[in-house]
Amino acid sequence: MLPRDMVIARLRDGKVRPQYIATDDPALLLEAATLITLFKRHLGHTHAELQEALDDFVSAAKRPALRRGLVKLLLDHADFAPVGDEDPVLLRRRVFLAAAAHKRRAEPGSKDTSPRSTIGRTIALQEVAKERGLSIPAIEEGLFADLKGAEQFQRLAPIEPGGLLQRYNVALAQGVLLSASRLVVEIEGNTPARYRQLLRFVKFFGLSFLTEELEPTSKNPDGGLRLVLDGPLSLFKRAERYGLRLAKFLPALLLCEGWRLTADLLWGKARRQATFVLTPRQGLCSHYRDTGAWVPEEQRWFEERFATHRSPWTLAPAERLVSLGGQGALVPDYLLRHQDGREVLLEIVWSFRSAGLARHLDLLKAYGPQSLVLAVSERLRVDQGSLPPLPPGTVRFKNVLRPSLVTKAAEELSAQSKGRED
Repeated sequence: MLPRDMVIARLRDGKVRPQYIATDDPALLLEAATLITLFKRHLGHTHAELQEALDDFVSAAKRPALRRGLVKLLLDHADFAPVGDEDPVLLRRRVFLAAAAHKRRAEPGSKDTSPRSTIGRTIALQEVAKERGLSIPAIEEGLFADLKGAEQFQRLAPIEPGGLLQRYNVALAQGVLLSASRLVVEIEGNTPARYRQLLRFVKFFGLSFLTEELEPTSKNPDGGLRLVLDGPLSLFKRAERYGLRLAKFLPALLLCEGWRLTADLLWGKARRQATFVLTPRQGLCSHYRDTGAWVPEEQRWFEERFATHRSPWTLAPAERLVSLGGQGALVPDYLLRHQDGREVLLEIVWSFRSAGLARHLDLLKAYGPQSLVLAVSERLRVDQGSLPPLPPGTVRFKNVLRPSLVTKAAEELSAQSKGRED
C-alpha cells in the first residue's frame, strides 16, 4: 500500500476523495511498462544502482508523485538479498582483527590498535582472503553486503502494466484507510462461501467487529450484513496500527459484490475528522487470492446425493445471513424448503472449521434461529469435552453426510417449531 505522503487525495466538504487513475490510459500503460522494464534491466545489480536509476526515472516525470507511488509498489514486489555466503558481520570482525594485529606487529608497544593504515588493510584483506579461500574483491564485496544499498536485486514478482495500475488505485485507497478509526461495511447478494471468506479475513487481521442484519428489500429480498469494524482508540493511543489492519482488509472486501464501505478518518496533520466512501463503482480490483467460491469435495457429494434423494424437502443455497447478537454471524450453507412451505436452515461444520466452534455454539444457543439444522463432522480436531452441549436439531456424521439424516432432523425440528407456535 502507499504511505500517507504518497497518497494523492482531496478533502472537500468533509469527504476524502482519492485521485484514482484510468487503468486503460495508453500513456499510463506505457509508463508502467517502461518502469517494469527498468526494473528487469537491473536484475543482478545492487539496490543502490537500481535506486539511482529509479530516482532519475521519477525526476524526469511530469507527475512525480504518481511515479513515486508506482516505484513503491514495484519495490514491494522485488526481492533483495546479500551477496555471497559469508556472514558480513563476522567477516568485518575478522578483517578488523587481522589489521589490528598487523599494526601491533609493525609498531611494538603501541596501544593504538585501530587499523587506519592502508598497508595494514591490504595485508588484512590478503590474510582473510587466503584463510577463506576467496579473492580480495570478493572479501571487499562481502564486507558490507548486509547494507541495504549493497544488497543484490534478485527477483521481481510477475506483474503486467495494467495490473500495476490497478494495484496503484487499490494502494491509494489503502493509503487513505491508514487514517481510519472505524469502518462500516454493508454487503449483500453474496454466496455463503463468500461471506465466510470475508469473515475469515476479519478475524485473520485481528479486527474488532460487530454484525447486524440488513433488512430485506424488494431489490434484495435475502437482506445482507452490516459489519462495523472498530479499533480500541483512546486519547492516548493513535490509530496508525489499527488503520494498517483496516487497510489490509480492503482487498478482501474487493472480492465481494454488492457492498458499500464508509470510513471515519482522522485526516492530515491536523487530524481532522472526515469520511471516505468506497463502492464497486470505483472499479478497484483485489490482488488477494480468491478462494471464496471453493466448495469442499464432501459438500459437492452431499449436493449430488440430495438431488437423487426422494423427499418432500428441496435443497437450495442459503443467501440469508443471521446476526448473532452483534457478536458474530451465522452463514448457513443451505436452505431446506418443504413442499408445504416450511423452511429450515442448514449449516455444515466440517473438520477444517473447528476453530472457534465452542464460541460459535454459545452464540447459536443465545441468539441463533430455532429452525436450524447443524451438521457436525466427527472428524473435528477439537476436544469434544470442551464443547458446550450441541443444540437441538444437530446431526453428527463421519465421512459422508447422508441426506436422509438431514431431512429427518429438519422434519423433527420444524415440527417442534410448529408445536411451539400452536
